Amino acid sequence: MSAGGATALFLTGLVVLAVTGRGVLGTAIAPRGRPSRLVFVLVPVLIRVSRNISRNLPSQRFHRSVIKMVGPMALLLPSLLWGSGTVAGMALLAASVGAAPSDIHAVEYVLGLDDPKWTGHGFALAVYGCLILIFIALTTRITAVSAAYQRRERFVWALASEARSCLDAEDVIVAHMRDGTPDSLDRMMNAWHLWIADLRLSHTSYPELLALPSSPDLSWLDATLLVLDVAALVNALAPGTKPPPTRPLLAAGCAFVQEMTKELQATAIRTTPSLYGREERSFWTTISRLSNAGIHAERDYQTARATFQRWRSRYAPYTAALSDLVCARDGRPVGELLPEVPLEALVNTFDIHPEKTSQLFSPLSR
Repeated sequence: MSAGGATALFLTGLVVLAVTGRGVLGTAIAPRGRPSRLVFVLVPVLIRVSRNISRNLPSQRFHRSVIKMVGPMALLLPSLLWGSGTVAGMALLAASVGAAPSDIHAVEYVLGLDDPKWTGHGFALAVYGCLILIFIALTTRITAVSAAYQRRERFVWALASEARSCLDAEDVIVAHMRDGTPDSLDRMMNAWHLWIADLRLSHTSYPELLALPSSPDLSWLDATLLVLDVAALVNALAPGTKPPPTRPLLAAGCAFVQEMTKELQATAIRTTPSLYGREERSFWTTISRLSNAGIHAERDYQTARATFQRWRSRYAPYTAALSDLVCARDGRPVGELLPEVPLEALVNTFDIHPEKTSQLFSPLSR
């Protein structure tokens, strides 16, 4: 081999090992909550490929099975690629210094497969040492993903006992205001804020979580939409509560779903009004239900509705886009996007006042 060819092989091997090492360290340690770009690219690619495959399957059960395989594959494939990169990089280095032939047999050399007695030369020891480190990184990551997944689903299962979709937002508010004070609601908002913050950190650090299945009754994206709807309704109707626990929750939730939509390159269509999942529920009906439960608005109807829609347009379209991408729903958005009664959706869209509502302007305060 010429000196120029050996130098090229040597430099190529160093580059392959450097890229592989950076990916392993960046993903295992996840500095600033960001894994290697490979993981973020791999998850949406696997999701889209699995969807294209599942569309041609005859059974819905097979469709769900294919979708559920995305999460485990997203966990294992990066490690397989890093292991292959390590072997390839070492083979290039061995070939460049003349220790191994400059063909496919260089792989056998660095793996020690060409030596029946396996005396354990330096390249083989280095390769297996790196593979052990990759295996340790994979085990550590699986443990961290499992812990984050359990935290996410524990909250979802608890919330599923109270609600099944964003249409139950009013019921959740009423249930936590039965004692006549906002203390219970405030505590709930603070707990939800911590959950959203944990979602933001864990799903950014471990994008594989996006592809792992959720509760059959209430998915984690449905739960996110429900939580943010509750916060947006409280913020729209009762902004005078101090301290306002809804704003940090809404800000964190909007940032989370927008970041995930951008990273996964999902398409979100922002509309005003934002009716995703609430086509059958007019804002007049919402205020009436809360008013009948003894919860009154501090704002007039138009201001409250505009405030609610301003917040909702910042998270509902993105949640729907994420759900359309990562949930096995045959492309259906979050919740019940197609209303059973089209007339109610039309009334809600054009804000037609169905009937007179009770007086709604007594303040909600501590």
